[in-house]
Amino acid sequence: MLKSMQRGAVLVDVAIDQGGCFETSHATTHADPTFEVDGIVHYCVANMPGAVPVTSSQALNNATLPFGLALANKGFAAVIENPHLRAGLNVHRGRITHKAVAESLGISSRRSITGSPLRYLRLVGPAVRRRLRLRRHAPHR
Repeated sequence: MLKSMQRGAVLVDVAIDQGGCFETSHATTHADPTFEVDGIVHYCVANMPGAVPVTSSQALNNATLPFGLALANKGFAAVIENPHLRAGLNVHRGRITHKAVAESLGISSRRSITGSPLRYLRLVGPAVRRRLRLRRHAPHR
């Protein structure tokens, strides 16, 4: 990839805390934040949000608040309606629904997985969807 990039280009590895997203990445610090490989500048500071905690907290809240409000207002029906929440569903009713999560835990997909979140939600019929919507209005027991 680096060979196809213009000299002086900059790669910012925002996933360095989780191992990085570029083959040439390694963690750096705020004191010495960059290094160069094949003429490409790499910025790989771990915990970048820590340098601007208020701004990064506000940004995270702005990005996640709509999902929290949807779940609070609609309950599980929000997961059925919203493809982003659906993609984030890992466990439902005590069963792992995300194949990659099950595999990472060494759990057999036949035993524990009902399918991908989207497949699972497609399998539930209209009657189940109606019940899910009704439950959100029912008092908690």
